Amino acid sequence: MRYCKTLVTSIVVFVLLSAYASAGLILELKAANYNPATGVWTDTSGMNNHATQSNLSYRPALVPNMTLNGSPALYFDGVNDYLQLTNNISIEGFTIFAYVRPAADTDYGAIVGGGVGCPEYRINKNTLIQDLGKGGQAGVGSSMTGLSTTEFSVIDVRKIAGGGGSFRLNFADDGSFGGTITFSSPINQIGRVSFGSQDRFKGYICEIRIYNDVTVDRLAVEQDIWNTYVIPEPSTYALLACGLISLLCYAWKARRRR
Repeated sequence: MRYCKTLVTSIVVFVLLSAYASAGLILELKAANYNPATGVWTDTSGMNNHATQSNLSYRPALVPNMTLNGSPALYFDGVNDYLQLTNNISIEGFTIFAYVRPAADTDYGAIVGGGVGCPEYRINKNTLIQDLGKGGQAGVGSSMTGLSTTEFSVIDVRKIAGGGGSFRLNFADDGSFGGTITFSSPINQIGRVSFGSQDRFKGYICEIRIYNDVTVDRLAVEQDIWNTYVIPEPSTYALLACGLISLLCYAWKARRRR
């Protein structure tokens, strides 16, 4: 009976956290849902805002077994690769999450971007820090710590409509910014901005999420992303359990023979 109560409580807590973490979700791109043959990265937010690339020469590659639990990642070459969103995302207050591993020589790489005046979430090529810009115009704010180029990082930025915001890196606050900057054009591209030098991201991206919400539980989303790419899949646990059971059976039989 006690076990049943604990199980029910755990399920209820999980459902509530999942629902809260999904509030305001308008874009969810996971590497496992990318098809390099068609150039379609399926949006699983329910908004049907898929990222696509019809030109074979501009499609990022899908690289298997990139994360600790063997999940794939998209590799953007920093020269040509980018994806176009099906719909424009016009937002002033938002939280953007990503699970990324930039290349050491990324060229001011835009994780998400668009045209002049868009929210541009990027990695600074000189310091490898997170940076939020207003595409082609002014920088909005920067974080404090450089990202690893050998391991993936959970990163996110929050921008309050008409106000400032803050960055987080691997479950910790990592800088804040003020100002009253507003954006004059939407996000509509993944991996670049489409003007001037056409800054393109170079490195690996496992996941991107965008919320039109500045109250979403950042820690819950960060933990969910971490669990997706670091915690072993249930099948892995099953294999480990089978191996353990086999060892226990062998030990039991060996003991009976004595």
